[in-house]
Amino acid sequence: ATPVRVEVIESIEVVDAAGQVEAVDFSMADLAALPATDETGRFAIESVDARRFRVRFPLIAESELATGRTAQLKIRFRSRVLRYGTKFAGFAFNSAEGDVGQEVVAGNVAALAPGDDDIVAVGTETSRGLSVDVPLAGGSALLINVRADPRPFSPNGDGINDATQVYYDLSRLVSPSPVDVEIVDLAGRRVRQLFSGLQGGGSYAMPWDGADANGDALPPGIYLVRVTLASDTGGESAVRVVELVY
Repeated sequence: ATPVRVEVIESIEVVDAAGQVEAVDFSMADLAALPATDETGRFAIESVDARRFRVRFPLIAESELATGRTAQLKIRFRSRVLRYGTKFAGFAFNSAEGDVGQEVVAGNVAALAPGDDDIVAVGTETSRGLSVDVPLAGGSALLINVRADPRPFSPNGDGINDATQVYYDLSRLVSPSPVDVEIVDLAGRRVRQLFSGLQGGGSYAMPWDGADANGDALPPGIYLVRVTLASDTGGESAVRVVELVY
């Protein structure tokens, strides 16, 4: 499970107990056209949803931590992390048996490379779970990555760029907070309210079809997208330009 939809699944690698490596590069796979399978059919990206993904890899038949003969599964992927300490959950299934799955437990299972400094001893489980302990992009900002796309857009009914999407991320929010997303003209008048309500941390997209609050088509020109967040630590706002053409 992931906090938001993954952007790229780069590779899947299995290192067996004898140290033999099987790896497949999926960095060019189109996550909108799944499943994506390697030429052997043993590795695959089966599905990607808003908050999880599912992959397939060869059966790991031998892995025993007590004897030091451990196998490793390495899945490299890219996903936005919007909160320090974000946890990732995982389950392993044997597709041949249809079992209920085994939860992935966080801990130090192996030295990843010669010279690695192990913070905890190999074989030690951690109660903190699979979490992210890296600095997050955006500094102390709560409202980040605000943009409109496509721009310009042309709602003329031809099925090409008929609407634009207002994208934004909410980061580091402890609890859901009030958010307003609106379209204003260059005189500062609001012509459309796209959203007003509570939202928690995550990635969001609000569509605009070029119409005003009454559903009437607005004249072509330059408009402003304004996203406003009110939180316990104060308010934040971002304004972006979007062009409406016919």
